[in-house]
Amino acid sequence: MEQHAKGSLRELDFPGLAIRQARFLALNELQRGRVETRVLAAVPDESDVPSVERVVASREQIDQVLAALATCSPTAKKIFRLVYATPGGTATTAAAEVGLSLQRVRQILTETRAHIRKEISHD
Repeated sequence: MEQHAKGSLRELDFPGLAIRQARFLALNELQRGRVETRVLAAVPDESDVPSVERVVASREQIDQVLAALATCSPTAKKIFRLVYATPGGTATTAAAEVGLSLQRVRQILTETRAHIRKEISHD
């Protein structure tokens, strides 16, 4: 608009400029909403804070799972840890690591999970 006022432009096209500005403002507002959502998700709500009892119960359950896992074969333990304790771990990556077929690794995981469930239910 300043260039038009100085006479540098022969004509000033407002519709295109208005549409581009509206698009820019809409995208900016969308991005701001996304940032706010991520920030709010990162800050725990006080109602989401676990009680001491829940934390203790969770730790006890983890101890039970680890105790049950300790009674499994070394191969089962290794596969279980490769899949569940390794970031991005999958049955496929575990199969390649231990040199077994994908089907066998899945079978071992199923058996291991069943064993853990059985051991936890006995306690």
